[in-house]
Amino acid sequence: MQDHQKNIDLLNTSIKLCCMSVDNIKWGILYSGAGICQFGDVKDIKRILNPIESSEKFNNTSEDIILLKCSYKKGKPLLDISNWDREHKYMWNPNSFNKTILPASQAYAILGLLKTMEFIEPKDDFLSYLMILTAQNYYDFSTAYMRNEDGLFISVEDKTKNFEEELKIKPIQKEAKLIDQIFMHEALLFLYKSSSKSSNDSISSKTDKYNIDLNNLFDFLFNNCNEIFELSSKELSLAISSFARCIALEEDIERKEKYRLLVSLLCAELESRIKITGEVERGGIDTSVTSVITHFKTVSALLEGYFETKIEKFKDAAFKTYNILLDLYDPVYSLFIYDDYSKISYSIRDICEILKCMFLVYSTTDSEQTLKMITDFYSASIENSNIMQSISSSDMYFKGHNINIKELPDIYASGKAPVFIKSFRTSYKKYPTSLTLSRQFYSFYSFYSSYIFLHYFNQIIDYVDNNENKIPPKIDNINNSPDDSLIFAE
Repeated sequence: MQDHQKNIDLLNTSIKLCCMSVDNIKWGILYSGAGICQFGDVKDIKRILNPIESSEKFNNTSEDIILLKCSYKKGKPLLDISNWDREHKYMWNPNSFNKTILPASQAYAILGLLKTMEFIEPKDDFLSYLMILTAQNYYDFSTAYMRNEDGLFISVEDKTKNFEEELKIKPIQKEAKLIDQIFMHEALLFLYKSSSKSSNDSISSKTDKYNIDLNNLFDFLFNNCNEIFELSSKELSLAISSFARCIALEEDIERKEKYRLLVSLLCAELESRIKITGEVERGGIDTSVTSVITHFKTVSALLEGYFETKIEKFKDAAFKTYNILLDLYDPVYSLFIYDDYSKISYSIRDICEILKCMFLVYSTTDSEQTLKMITDFYSASIENSNIMQSISSSDMYFKGHNINIKELPDIYASGKAPVFIKSFRTSYKKYPTSLTLSRQFYSFYSFYSSYIFLHYFNQIIDYVDNNENKIPPKIDNINNSPDDSLIFAE
């Protein structure tokens, strides 16, 4: 009975993470207005798509969708509940927006939209259309306004003062970051795949352009892999995980093998940075030890490298590092405490990286300790902290599963958008225990976390659905496309 309850707890945790992630993408992009708006009425799009059924299926929340071309770096996700009879009532205060536009935010907005779209089709074909349309808008904007002289993606700032003016986009970066190109490459691969399978002519018409751009960007990355080797351990780990996910997205056998080769070579470089103690060096000429969160990223990347290549030394190196991280876990508070108890701080991306890492470890070891840590850490870092500041409905539905998320406040009662905010701080040296939440929504952290939660934790749900409600013992291949069946080791 005890083991069965642990399995149910993991399943419920996975469903909750996925439900929150879908809410975060919908409310952080489609309702927030936290970016450059595309002129046009969603109601008109609905009538064009389906004029006969538009009046029957169109609902009140759809009316408040604001089509965006990009996401700003950050803003305050508070709703004006005193004025909820107006149009676009869920839009955040524009005065709170930082109008910097990051390639990483654009990339993970695209990835988050397309991943979310997989889980709402065919239940809501209109919302699915708006999501892939918005993903295309984000990429088209990035291509038009966010490239330097070499054609690489850079950060920019929106200097337009009002809606009537022509867009004034100012580059704020000359040299492009290599990791941003890797992020955008994954987003473009997913966008190409999704657009090519669309039955809507306006969506599928861009497939050829995306394919050309994708080939050019891949060739750039593959031909400059020596520069990827020189990335910091933090960015090198993120690159490995991105290329590992691309293996699942890619359908061409030859291209898959090139991705796998990249993963193998980059993992070998990352593994060489692990000291005998398990600590991870920053990389290059900097032999100092990197941050704790980068240690979690390193473990994840090496395990994904192991899943794709079956090279045992990658798994061995991952667990050498993971074992020193376990010493930081305090089961009383269910958190990894790596400074001191007076200033504990977590961003949503930190939480995401730790949960992803523990998921991959559990998938490899079938460890009951890890299973319990996943569910306990989730409760402490997300539910108890309210870093997901509200939920659109306490009764949520995801892929045939109904679940009640009573731990989070309701959007209408709280007046707070149901999105992941940037971070929280707490101290266990004060009494009563203090908890301070960030007031900001940080788009890159938020969209990245949603995509990662949906990509990895959805696999727990899939396995349970396909195996008579049994929780998987070990996962043999983590990165699978939705069309692939999961392969689990007995």
